Parts: sequence; structure tokens; C-alpha cells
Amino acid sequence: MEIQKIGISEEEYKLRLEQLTEKDVAVFEELGSVPIENVHSDAFISVLCLEGKATAVIEDKEYHIEKGDMVFSHPNQLIQNAMVSCDFKCRGILMSPTYFESIFLLGGNIWEVSFLLRNQPLFHLDEKLEDMFMFDYKILKNKLETVDLPHHKEIVKFLLQSMIYEFYDFISPMLNHQLVERSYSSGDVIFKHFMSIASAEAPRRRDVTFYADKLCTTPKYLSAICKKQTGKTASEIINKMTIKYISQMLRNSDKSVKEIASDTGFDNLSFFGKYVKRELGMSPREYRSHGE
Repeated sequence: MEIQKIGISEEEYKLRLEQLTEKDVAVFEELGSVPIENVHSDAFISVLCLEGKATAVIEDKEYHIEKGDMVFSHPNQLIQNAMVSCDFKCRGILMSPTYFESIFLLGGNIWEVSFLLRNQPLFHLDEKLEDMFMFDYKILKNKLETVDLPHHKEIVKFLLQSMIYEFYDFISPMLNHQLVERSYSSGDVIFKHFMSIASAEAPRRRDVTFYADKLCTTPKYLSAICKKQTGKTASEIINKMTIKYISQMLRNSDKSVKEIASDTGFDNLSFFGKYVKRELGMSPREYRSHGE
């Protein structure tokens, strides 16, 4: 097999990644556009091999990639020594962590599948699943290029959300035995329960101590676990949930600003306004008007 090593500097990699993620989501059809050699990925990346072969070391484990294989890379994963055959062809999707979080917050078995794929990033797609991915990929690429529609961002976001859930529905039965057999560390279990509780309680409860008490641990340890799992502290995760809720309520509900502030645990309307302006770049009323 004639191979070529994909090697670029850390600086060039970061520049390419910034160019790809300037709109938070991108599709690509050549591996030279994505993280290459001895770098930490800063995005969620999925690559489907259509032709040829490749090898890569992900988190110190070497993977051999062939036609029909899909490789997943999570933020902060180390990718080393990527090599591809000269006839290598692929299709890939890249999402920044912030954009991924804006689509949905992982919970239930979807979190478990994501966790499993982080530790086992290579997955072979059968013909039906490969066809499904290619069908969705073509639609996504078309929508990303059609930027003149008034609801372009919403269309892309819901399409990606649909793709993720559809993919999950297909692969979860194949992974069920691995999910059952997998032994989770105490930190994994705490994080899973934290996400479950936070999904139900946030944004009403924004204090980390509340969640730490429910999990019989300390705020410091809970934040350390969250940081290890996602790169974000417990407070940052809760904040993301809170601002997502506020954004949705301001844009899609008839609730008053005062009611939304109360729903999210802000007793002081002035403080709520400053919080929204810091996170969304404008006051609650400006943000609501901007979306109309």
C-alpha cells in the first residue's frame, strides 16, 4: 500500500481548524483539512472512509481504517501519526464544542454511547448505515452552502440534531452489549448522574453545591470530574444549560423578562440583565427584539 504521512505544524493545524470552525460546523472531503499529527483536536470530528486505507494513533492506541469505517474524535483527544493511502477518500463532519452543546445536552444512553465512542473511536458501518450517512451528508453540505435563507442557521441545527439522533438509533442496538459490559469508574458514574440531575434541575438551580450535595461529593471534586470528562467545570456546564434556556424563552415564548428571570433563579432583575448581556452580548429585551 502506497502511503503518505499527513504532517503539519501545530500552528498550521490551529489555523486550518479555525478556518473550518469559523461557522462552528463544517463538512470536508479530504483529510488534509482536519487535525493531523501530534495535535489535540479542539472539535467533535467524524470521518467516514469511502476508499483506501489509513492509520492513526488516538490516545496512544493505533487504529487501522478501511472502507466503511467511521472514526470519531472528541475535543481534547490526542491524534498522532496519521497516515493514509494515496487513494484514500473520505467524508467528514466537524463541530465546535460550543456548537455541539447548543444542539443538545447529552443525557441517558446517548451520553453512554458518546462515552463509549470516545474510548473506542473506530466503528464499522454496514451498507445501510453508510448509505444513510452519505444521504444526510449531501443534504447537510447543500444546506451549509445555501446561506441566503432567513432560517439557515435553524435548518442546519435541526438537520444535525436529526442526524445525531438517527445515527444513535441505528448504532445503539449494536453497542448495547458493550454498554452493559462496560465497567464505569466512580467518576464516570458521578458525571452521568450529574448530567441527569442538571438536565432536570437547571436552570432553576445554578449553584454547584446543590448538585454536589445530591451526589454526596464536594463541589471541587464534582468540577474536577466534569473537567476531566468534558473540559468544562460543573459551573460552566450549568451556565451553558441556563443560557440556552434563557435564549429559548426570550426567542420562543411569551413569558416576560421578569418571569424568565424568576424561572432561572434570579431574584434581582438588574443582575439578570447584566448576566444576559455578558453571555449573549445584548440585554434581554434587545435579544428578544433581535430574534423577531
